[in-house]
Amino acid sequence: MDYNDKNAAPVRRRAERTGEPSVKPADSTASARADGYSPRQSARGTAPVVRNAPRTSSASIDSGRARAASSDYHQRVRARAAANDSAKAGNAAPAPARVNVRPASGAARTGSTARTSASTAARPSTGAKRPAPNGTKRPANAPQRRTAPRSQGAGMRHKKNRNPKWASALLVVCAMALIGVGYVGVTEVNNYMDYQAKCRELEQDTFYDGITLEGESLSGLTMLDAIAKYQKQLSNVASATSITITARGKTYTLDSSSVQMSTNLQSTLSLAYSTGRTGSFDERYAQLQQLKSEGLDFSLNRGWNEDTLRSKISQIAADVYVKGQDADVESFDPDTGKFTFTSEVTGYELDTDDLYAQITQAVANGNVNANIEAKIIEVAPEHTVEYMKEHFGRISYAQTKTTSNSNRNRNIQLATAEFNGMRVEPGETVSFNATTGERTEAKGYRPAGAYSGGVLVQEPGGGVCQVSTTLYNAAVKADLEIIERSPHTRVSDYVPIGLDAAVNWSSQDFKFKNTSDYPIFIVAEFADQKLTFKIYGKQLDDGVYIKLESEKTETIAAPEGVKEKNDPTLPLGTNKPEAARDGSRAISYKIYYDKNDNEIKREVLAKSTYPASQAILRIGTGT
Repeated sequence: MDYNDKNAAPVRRRAERTGEPSVKPADSTASARADGYSPRQSARGTAPVVRNAPRTSSASIDSGRARAASSDYHQRVRARAAANDSAKAGNAAPAPARVNVRPASGAARTGSTARTSASTAARPSTGAKRPAPNGTKRPANAPQRRTAPRSQGAGMRHKKNRNPKWASALLVVCAMALIGVGYVGVTEVNNYMDYQAKCRELEQDTFYDGITLEGESLSGLTMLDAIAKYQKQLSNVASATSITITARGKTYTLDSSSVQMSTNLQSTLSLAYSTGRTGSFDERYAQLQQLKSEGLDFSLNRGWNEDTLRSKISQIAADVYVKGQDADVESFDPDTGKFTFTSEVTGYELDTDDLYAQITQAVANGNVNANIEAKIIEVAPEHTVEYMKEHFGRISYAQTKTTSNSNRNRNIQLATAEFNGMRVEPGETVSFNATTGERTEAKGYRPAGAYSGGVLVQEPGGGVCQVSTTLYNAAVKADLEIIERSPHTRVSDYVPIGLDAAVNWSSQDFKFKNTSDYPIFIVAEFADQKLTFKIYGKQLDDGVYIKLESEKTETIAAPEGVKEKNDPTLPLGTNKPEAARDGSRAISYKIYYDKNDNEIKREVLAKSTYPASQAILRIGTGT
C-alpha cells in the first residue's frame, strides 16, 4: 500500500485525537497482487471486478484464509513488542492495542491489514500540539520540535525497513505467485470460453454442417423449413409424372391425378436431424467434426402410394383378363354314344407383381415419363377338344335279366325310358322317385307283383325295383356318390345278394350324386327281357375301372310256429299257407382295378339285412 494513500490520514488523526496508537498499514501491494486485487482497491476495502475469471477453487479459498490468519498473528506480536519497548523507556504503559482488520466486501481479507505502533502512540508527532499527559497544558515557552514535512496524504512517518533482504524475497515470491495465479486464471477462462463455443455449436436448432439430402445441403435449415422445401419439390415432380402402360393392345396412363405419390421424406429428415444429437457431450462434438470433414448424404424413396397403385393395377388386370376355358361336352347322342364338344379357349391375365415392380423402379430412377409394356401371362386350357375325345366315353355298364311277366316288363319299360338320355351336371343329385314320379295306372303302369312288408302283393308299378337296382349298380361302377339306398325285404333273384336297391313311392328312394368335374349322360335300354344302363362321361384316370362283389355273412333263422292272417284278396272260405323263410345278412364291396386288371383297393359298399319271416296261413275274407 502506498503510504500516501488518503485512507492513512484519517487513521493518524484519529490516533492523535484519542491518544490511541496509530495503525501502520502493512505492505499491501504484494498482498493485493497475490490475492488478485489492485493496491487502490485494497486500500478502499472493496473487491476487484474480474470479468470472465475462473471460479475460485477450494484450495485458493483455504490459502487466502491461511494468509489472513498469519497476518493477524504477526500484528499481535508487533503490538506486544511495541508495548514492551515503551515500558522499558519509562513511559506509562498504554492500553492494549486493538487491531481492526476489515475484510474487503466479497473478499476473504484485505491485504492492507492495520498494524499498531506502540512507539508512535507513546510520543506525539512533531509539528502538532498535543495535550499534556494527565490533562496538563504544555508550557508556552516549551521548545517546539521540528517535524519533517508530511508526505502527501500520510499521517505517519516511514519506519525504517529493518530487514530489506527479507522484504525483497517476499516481494519476489508474491510476484511469482501472482504470475502463477494469472496463468491458471487465463487457462481456465480460455477453457470456459471454448466450452461455451462448443455448446453453442451443439445446441443449434438447425441441421448440422455436412448433412445433405440427395447431394443438397441441409445446413442452416430447421426441420419445418426442410419439410416445406422438399414437399414443394416432390409436388412439382408428381405433377410432371405421367407413365404410359400398354397391355394386350390397350393403353393406360398413370399420373398424380389417378395415383397418389408417396415418399419417406418425414422419416428421412428425422433421421438426418438426429445425427449428432445422441451420446455424451464429447461423442456428439466428435460426430460434428466428422460431419464437417466427411459429410453424410441421405436419399429418399419415391413412389406412388402402394394401396392406390395396386388398386389401379387391379383395374387394368380386370380389363385385360380373358378367362381360359376347357373344351366341354356340347351334346350327347344316346343312340350312337357319340359326344359333341365345344372348343377350348386360351386365357390371358396380367402379371400384376411384374407391372408394380416396373412402375416403382421407373419412379425411383426418376423416369417420370416412362413407357411400360405390361407382362401378360397366357393360361392354356387343361382340356382341349383332343383331350376330351381321348378321355370321354362309357364309364360304366350294368345289366339284369327280367321275367316274362308282361305287366312287370311294361312297368320296367316305362321307368327305364325316363332315364334314357339324361344329362347330370357336376354336383347334381338324381332321385329315382322324382324322375319317374308316382307309378300309377293313369301313367300307364300296370299291377304286378311287389313286396310290401315282406308280403308279395299286386300293385301298379310292380317290378320297377329292378330298374332302380340296375341303375344303382351302374352308378357305383361310375364312381358316383350314393346318397340313399335300401335293400329289399327279401333277397332279389336278378342281382347278387347285397347289390339291390328297393324303391317305394311312400317310403323308399334311390339317390346318387355326380361328383365328377364334367357332366355325365345316362343311356337306358330295355329289350328282349334285358335291362341295361350305361353311364357316359369323363372316364376314370389311367384306365381304372370298378367291379362289385358281395357275400352272405349270416343266416337269420325263421321264427317257429304258424301265424294266421286275414286276406281280403282271397275268396271267403279259402286259405293259403306260406312257408317260413330264413333271413340273412350280407356285405358288398367296391373294388378298383387298373388297366392291367390288378386290384388297387377294396372298399365296403354296403351292409344289408334281409329279415326272416314266420310261416303264415292266409284266410280268405273276400267275396
